[in-house]
Amino acid sequence: MRAYLNEKTGRWEPKDGICMCHRDMYEFMVIGLINKRNKKEGRPLFTKEEVEELYRKETKEIWRKIEKGC
Repeated sequence: MRAYLNEKTGRWEPKDGICMCHRDMYEFMVIGLINKRNKKEGRPLFTKEEVEELYRKETKEIWRKIEKGC
């Protein structure tokens, strides 16, 4: 899994450029797995609002890369 431990929030978070899928699949496949790890380690979980923000950021970054031709 491409995730990193964010020292500010104290939880595992997804790295950029990890998923080009529908929001529901992103929430299930990416955030769901990370939340499972966070829960196991007693770290804070992502809220619905945070998931929405992460997905918007992710799709914006992906489209930027596509437009650049990367």
